[in-house]
Amino acid sequence: MRRQTPVQLPRGRPRSFDTEAAVERAMGVFWSRGYHATALPDLLRATKLSRGSLYAAFGDKHSLFLRALDRYVANGLRRMDIELDPHGDPVDGLRACLARYVDLTSGASGRRGCLLVATAMELAGRDAEVDRRIGSFFKAMEARVADAFSRAKAAGKLAEFGIDLLDVRLKRVNYNPDVLDRIYQRMISERRQIAQRFRSEGEGEAARIAGQKERDLNEIQSTAYRQVQQIRGEADGKATEIYAHAYTQNAQAAEFYNFLKSMDTYRKVLTKDSTLVFSTDSDLFGLLKRASAKPQTLPPAR
Repeated sequence: MRRQTPVQLPRGRPRSFDTEAAVERAMGVFWSRGYHATALPDLLRATKLSRGSLYAAFGDKHSLFLRALDRYVANGLRRMDIELDPHGDPVDGLRACLARYVDLTSGASGRRGCLLVATAMELAGRDAEVDRRIGSFFKAMEARVADAFSRAKAAGKLAEFGIDLLDVRLKRVNYNPDVLDRIYQRMISERRQIAQRFRSEGEGEAARIAGQKERDLNEIQSTAYRQVQQIRGEADGKATEIYAHAYTQNAQAAEFYNFLKSMDTYRKVLTKDSTLVFSTDSDLFGLLKRASAKPQTLPPAR
């Protein structure tokens, strides 16, 4: 007997969103507000994901932050590889690289600064995964810059600047451990202030949009009511015109119209407690008398 191999069915429903786009939007939130000041609702609004989808795709806030940090590092190294292309001019590459960092840290872009530096100030020494990524990035960056300087020296590009390059050593600032915690707390506080400012701006914008929506809704309802009344008035006028034309064609029609209008008036003004006094020659009296008369019984046919 031949055994059939079971068919492997795909598990769950495929994701209907772009994961990398979601990471990109989350990176923007972390970059603007910092890790601690970024709340889960901020990420849900930015990524346009539900809570379940976000957790299913990334696990938790910390895992999503690490994905965003990896993306930022990869983007930065990719730009450096383009600027410091070994086949290009090393001095021009270093100039372009430094100019980009000036742009990142000045003007409107400078408000956010560098995500990696801000992360280092906020989480370095407290998060092993973050420390590993920061250390790896700086080593990769230093290696690229050192290689560019070495190539510039070998090509004789530094002599025109009066520089005699002996060695390349990039020094990072290491704060005293006694003040490091206070520096971290200050950075966290500044990031939270920035986040609160963004939230306040968002709440103000939300209130403005809600007010504008209410005004637009009232205007639409008012316009619709005016149009309804106008159409109803035109319809009533047309109906009156049709009735007038129909009931004035001859004397009998006019008399019948007057009778209908009289009946309609009685229906509107009379109630069950109303008392009527008729004269014997009243049209209504004659009508009611005829209506209450018993029908005559015809003799049976022979």
